[in-house]
Amino acid sequence: MARDPEGRMVNFLGYESGHPLVHVFEADIDLGGVVFVSALAEALWAACNLDPEWLTGRCAILARAYRDRRLRSMSVGDVVVIGEGEGRVAMCADSVGFSFVRPDRLNVVTTCAPGTQPWPTDAQPVCV
Repeated sequence: MARDPEGRMVNFLGYESGHPLVHVFEADIDLGGVVFVSALAEALWAACNLDPEWLTGRCAILARAYRDRRLRSMSVGDVVVIGEGEGRVAMCADSVGFSFVRPDRLNVVTTCAPGTQPWPTDAQPVCV
């Protein structure tokens, strides 16, 4: 959602602290053990970018739910937040992989755009 002074989208250049972000999707995932947040972020990338028919299990469920909201694919500059409260971790999609960002510097807004609709405040997370 970030724009430069001329009004051009700059999110594909990567996330920078303070860029506006829209909370578009939420999932409650039963991990059933120790999982690295980077592996979870990569699984979310797959669910938000690949056809659900190419995926299995939890990733396929997430992908279908993501597509049902008519959201655009996850791109460079998009942020994944894992966890809640003091233990939450924020990661930004890079051209390859993810990098950590400070969750206290996220600027969440409720702007709508094609492929970007805010998560309804009364919605229940997708459970997988």
